[in-house]
Amino acid sequence: MSEVKAVAPRSNLTDDQKREIVLDFLYRTYRASRSHLSVRKKATEIYNGVKESGLATKDVGASLHYLVQEGWIDKEEVTKEITTEGGMRVPRSTVYYYINKNGIDRKERDSSFRLEQNYHGINISNIQDSIISLGDRNRIIVNRRFEDIACRLSELRDELLQSTNLNDEQKFAAATDIETMTKQFQKPNPDRTVLERLWCGVKSVAEIAGALDFVGRIGEWISGQHW
Repeated sequence: MSEVKAVAPRSNLTDDQKREIVLDFLYRTYRASRSHLSVRKKATEIYNGVKESGLATKDVGASLHYLVQEGWIDKEEVTKEITTEGGMRVPRSTVYYYINKNGIDRKERDSSFRLEQNYHGINISNIQDSIISLGDRNRIIVNRRFEDIACRLSELRDELLQSTNLNDEQKFAAATDIETMTKQFQKPNPDRTVLERLWCGVKSVAEIAGALDFVGRIGEWISGQHW
């Protein structure tokens, strides 16, 4: 009879990779569940489900703690009374973990049911000429007239974030400015002064990254007189 060898923990996994493995397991559990109770899993059950990926018990514990703190999964403690052999009734608690809407959104990416928190309480369909464009995690709401330029800015943002010619500080600054520019296009009359000022900084970073095609097309639109 051959001996079954335990899977050795993989030390080459990063913390984020370990968290992703745990989150993926809970997502697959959610997809396969037939009731709200079957979505929940104990830490030992999660470990048994991911140990073949090379995670140790401590990796699962640390990943669960982090995912709860960051709001990707929820933790629930259920207390029941049990009867001991001596006839005494004592409470026993069991901790369960399950993926929440934030974790599901992360795994499923775009969804037409997802709303940015900033717009709770507002019926976007009541705003004339509004349109909803799908972003990478949240829906981006822009005026219909500015859909094309908002999409170009989103594409530029993605290219800058992937550029090897930029450091993290440059990427963060450009992405933040692009986000602010996009918010201007939510209004029927964007502030041209704000857009031109922000574009000046984004343009400089885009040129370093070599995104010259975006620089030309977006720059021409920003400086144009057609809006």
